[in-house]
Amino acid sequence: MHQRMRFGWLVEAGVLIVFFSPLLWGISALLDLPTWITRTFMWMTVFLVVCLLVAMIAAPFVTRSERRAWSRFMAPPGVDYRPQDAGLAARLARFPAFPFDLGPAELHVVDVLHTGHAGVPVACFTLVRKVPSTPREIYQVIAAELPGTLPYLGVKVPLELRGAGLRGNRVQIEYAEFNERYLISTYDGSAQARKYAVDVLNPRAVQGLLEHEPHDVTIAGRYAVSTGHFTGKPDHTLQLLQTHGRALAQLVAWIPAHVYATYGEASSR
Repeated sequence: MHQRMRFGWLVEAGVLIVFFSPLLWGISALLDLPTWITRTFMWMTVFLVVCLLVAMIAAPFVTRSERRAWSRFMAPPGVDYRPQDAGLAARLARFPAFPFDLGPAELHVVDVLHTGHAGVPVACFTLVRKVPSTPREIYQVIAAELPGTLPYLGVKVPLELRGAGLRGNRVQIEYAEFNERYLISTYDGSAQARKYAVDVLNPRAVQGLLEHEPHDVTIAGRYAVSTGHFTGKPDHTLQLLQTHGRALAQLVAWIPAHVYATYGEASSR
């Protein structure tokens, strides 16, 4: 049993409580709950406000530090660095999962590291999403390219603190630990769709994902994509490429050839 499976939900629940502490403070005061409860939510609110102020002050310094690091970055052997990749942005623009499915927006793919694992092309990059009259949104994305098209398959951590919701129809596979760690959804609720999930999430694929524990994996069309990671300096991106990127590549490499022939046409659903 993985440490994240044991304690991850406690951490996320704590973050949610702190985030909603102003509301809980108000409710506890209105209901005249014991003083210690009201004071606890009050100090949580103070802590939340302090954290937000520190983040607002530190963000510009962190951003400038990251830009300086990328301007001096020299890619190691086997890794190709591209400051921008408009072609990759265009190919992923219609990817049917978070954060690409949040609605029309101007997408920019920057600070891209390309490599290959097990013969599978993998890229780790920063996605900048800009909607007019709103602040830009920044996401760290890892994408592995499939040799053919496949229908939707989502593998996501429950209660993950981000905007990626579970879509499609939920299924379970024969691995209890994996079912506890992830929520699995397919393009519909048919027996064929469940068989598709079982074929893709074979024993080697399941073991690889449990070892590296990416936040989420979505397969659709020609890509397997993982999001939910923080952006950072080049060494952070390289680490993601070598861990979660390798897990994605292994997942793709271990998909049997018959899966593309059997389910490839369903990618239009």
